[in-house]
Amino acid sequence: IATNENAISNIFCISKFVVSNELTDVVKLITALNTDEQLMNILAYGVENVNYTLNEKKQVVPLRGNTYSIKPEYTGNCFLTYTLATEDPDKWVKAVKQNQDARLSPSVGFTSSIASYVYTVTAENATAKVYTMDGKLVTSATVKGSASIPTFGNGAYIIRVEANGQKFAKKAIF
Repeated sequence: IATNENAISNIFCISKFVVSNELTDVVKLITALNTDEQLMNILAYGVENVNYTLNEKKQVVPLRGNTYSIKPEYTGNCFLTYTLATEDPDKWVKAVKQNQDARLSPSVGFTSSIASYVYTVTAENATAKVYTMDGKLVTSATVKGSASIPTFGNGAYIIRVEANGQKFAKKAIF
């Protein structure tokens, strides 16, 4: 199930310090992370016969003493990677079907950002409220697209957003 957190955790960012003549190489790397099966398996599991072997179902069996491990979801297009021997060998086939059958979630797309004592909420038809840590309401706003909500100074706040019948809460520290 897609959430803002797992959707955002799979975003690749390019630093603003990348100069234009490096940009092509950066795009090539991001493309490889999403299209190159061999690269994805090396990043996810290490080197075959050094960090792992493949069983008869082409699933990864980590070698004894192997300390290399990274979640395939953090490396790019995880659908290109092998599955672990402890997993359903049809894991990625089922995940693709689940994605194809998915419907738009009203909560995906709710985002927020913190800048100079202002909490920005981006959502459709939402109500956002800022509370102090002891539960006192500081401010609230109706959000139809994007709204900047002031917190009135530094400190810790709880931001609660209700969008499309779902409730979200985040702690923000300024």
